[in-house]
Amino acid sequence: MKPEPPAGGAAQFTGRQLETLRSVSRQLPALLQRGQGVCLGQTTVVSRQVHAISPAQPGEVQVLAGGDAGRIFYRRQRAGEVIHVDVFHQVAQVDHRRVARALLKAIERYWRDFAWMEGVTLPPTPGRLADYIDLQTGTGGGRLSGTLAYGRKESLRRAHLNHVHLALKIDDSHLGLLFYLTAAVEREVAVQGYEIRRVERLRVVEGNPRAGSDFSPYGGYSDSLLQQRESLPADPAVRRQVELQTALDLADDIGSVAELQELLESFRGEPSWSELQERLRKLPGSNQWLERLQAHGLVRATRREYRLTEAGSRLCEFVRANRQEIELSLRKALRHIAFSASLARKERHKSADDCRRPGHHRASPVPEGAWLAGLAVPETVVAAACRRLREGPTSPRLCRRDLRAYRRSVGEKVNVCLLIDSSASMAGSRIRAARYLAEHLLLTGRDRVAVICFQERQASLYVPFTRNWAAVQAGVRRIRPLGLTPLAHGLVAALEYVTSCRVRDPVILLISDGIPTVPRWTMNSLADAVEAARMLARKGVRFACVGLEPNRRFLEELAREGRGTLHVVEEIDRDVLADIARRERITRTS
Repeated sequence: MKPEPPAGGAAQFTGRQLETLRSVSRQLPALLQRGQGVCLGQTTVVSRQVHAISPAQPGEVQVLAGGDAGRIFYRRQRAGEVIHVDVFHQVAQVDHRRVARALLKAIERYWRDFAWMEGVTLPPTPGRLADYIDLQTGTGGGRLSGTLAYGRKESLRRAHLNHVHLALKIDDSHLGLLFYLTAAVEREVAVQGYEIRRVERLRVVEGNPRAGSDFSPYGGYSDSLLQQRESLPADPAVRRQVELQTALDLADDIGSVAELQELLESFRGEPSWSELQERLRKLPGSNQWLERLQAHGLVRATRREYRLTEAGSRLCEFVRANRQEIELSLRKALRHIAFSASLARKERHKSADDCRRPGHHRASPVPEGAWLAGLAVPETVVAAACRRLREGPTSPRLCRRDLRAYRRSVGEKVNVCLLIDSSASMAGSRIRAARYLAEHLLLTGRDRVAVICFQERQASLYVPFTRNWAAVQAGVRRIRPLGLTPLAHGLVAALEYVTSCRVRDPVILLISDGIPTVPRWTMNSLADAVEAARMLARKGVRFACVGLEPNRRFLEELAREGRGTLHVVEEIDRDVLADIARRERITRTS
């Protein structure tokens, strides 16, 4: 059922402007078909080809004749399926997450403006359009409706310091969406304090205007649904590696290898529609993963029936036979979650004393008769050279006392109680990021981890303090975001739990995307949450809080009254949480 036409200020354009926009949109397919590119306004170039700024003339954009964007970026077999959009600006690190939020709002406006018009067929929700739009800036990117945790390769980020890149796979009838997207990007770039740059000339060239540039990141794996899924290689070793990488990618996105296997197994035995829905109901976000499996060519839909394709059956068998190997590879990836650029800069400027913090390697002499492990070659060579300077050139080039070996300093373990907001607003990537953090803490230190979640009008213990990976993974899998935000209940429950466990110097790390909506003692949910924070301070329990920018004022009061630390972020994702956890760990153990 189509919604009513937007009333009042709901639309971005007036009725006459919408009709004009619709008329121009009808001309775009023919213009794009010529392969020459189109300028939208003064800053944006749109084409189905690869295009880039000319190195010799910064104001000129060159469109590569015959360089189909879908084929080059995504290895698609058919030409003309992908639209390439670049919005140019001054050299700057434009925050891709903020751009993504602006684009999602623009898609919603487009959907409202066009859904009621005759002759326009739109998907049932705006999110379906976002699924087939990729974004990249100088800070990162990914699928617009995904985690936006991709595009971090240094060469790729450097190549996008002067423009916001979009790639879309949309029907020609939806080309009017381009006007909404470009307007949203230009506005957001200006809001972030950067200048947009004018395109003075558009020129079609033969050959590659960006010879030597690195296009491989576009063809590699991300969460993009535009990537062409190729048939498996004939070489068994290469085919196994491709299957392993596919399983890792999906398991990393879904949450765990067990959940991936359970999802694939749901399609075995050709279940009826009702049986399949009953199986999928037990898995969080099953509809989203169903679409992802279809995009990967692993599931086929026919008349309300879903079946595994041949590739899906092979992957299911591969996951079942190699589950342990996939889990080990996934754990290895979790240990190396990238930290933020700001923290990386701080790390590069650390002093020598700072590098002796717990967890760092140090070289030291090897005692006589001790077992030699982790030989420190540079330090050994330096020690030998210094000795020969003292003893003279006739002394041995290398002797036993020159040997140096790395030893790892082991810091004091931290007992971390993760207090996770599992209300409805945390569903999706936010709750997955919190789950990842629990696993990441185990794999990157000696911490013991507990997990308490709060939702509706209660708080529940999902994982008691443990160092057991399997116990943590099984516990966090049971988290199902639902209902309201009883923050006071969660803080009290966490305090009571860490007190009853009598663990040494515990840290309560709160992760929440909203403000409390359920009171505990009075009718004021915010005041009750602040009072619960005061209880933490009176008991001397260490407290840290992670929340979103719109809730800063409340979070500042909460952290101040709880005598804790505050981390206000633009979005809750696993890179950000891993960064914060690392800083908190260094603070506690230094």
